Amino acid sequence: MVLLGSTAPLLIDINLILQYMTLILLVIGYIKRKPFKTHGYLMLFVLIITIGTTILIMAPRLLITLSSYGYPIIAHALLGIISIILGSLFAIRFILAVRNNRPLTCGTKIMMRLALVVWIIPILAGTMMYITLYL
Repeated sequence: MVLLGSTAPLLIDINLILQYMTLILLVIGYIKRKPFKTHGYLMLFVLIITIGTTILIMAPRLLITLSSYGYPIIAHALLGIISIILGSLFAIRFILAVRNNRPLTCGTKIMMRLALVVWIIPILAGTMMYITLYL
């Protein structure tokens, strides 16, 4: 079954759609930073989707396409892992702050913007790989 009109397996098309959903949610989260609690829950949701798709779809696919892409796919994977680590650190601080009724200062503005950029780059790089491999 073809979802996006490409030769990609259905699961890969679904993953691409999910990644763009997370991108839209990231942009919404960037625009709507206050109230911080809403922002935190939105970013936590994005992190959960990203971790799930990474473990269930992208990591297994990495093993299949590694020989086709070489260094670009490794760079893509490393940036993705870095974004997940940064997001996880912010999420842990957010969850602890909410549980302990502390102020929601989970990260600096500069670090969060860096995390946003590091998160967006793998999405765009993955799209380029999708186009190269399946269109």
